[in-house]
Amino acid sequence: DAEQLRQFGTAIGVAFQLRDDLLDVYGDAATFGKRVGGDIVSDKKTFLLLTAQAQASFTQQETLRQHIGQPVADAEAKVAAVRAVYDELHVRAQTENLIETYFQAALQHLDRVAAPEARKAPLRALALQLMERES
Repeated sequence: DAEQLRQFGTAIGVAFQLRDDLLDVYGDAATFGKRVGGDIVSDKKTFLLLTAQAQASFTQQETLRQHIGQPVADAEAKVAAVRAVYDELHVRAQTENLIETYFQAALQHLDRVAAPEARKAPLRALALQLMERES
């Protein structure tokens, strides 16, 4: 049971981080509570960026190279350019699919815990709350 709970926590944690990274790029700044695109501006190596770099065409690679790891003269332009590459590569959908995969894995691990459902319900509710967050 302890191992299943550990794996539940790991899977829901990864799903939460992916969701956070996705909201950073595609969320609403008013709802999200922080500047959208902050991870792009600060060149964070998120799943979205690493996926784009792995799948990008030569032209898309050039666009990413022009913006990632370079001094930021215009943050909005940088975010727009990188997000455009993400959009072309359908990185958002790929990330959403991976979030769902980790979320479902977390629930499966929780289901394997030999405890009454009433005892597992708070963890299930927490998992759902984490995946429904918009901020």
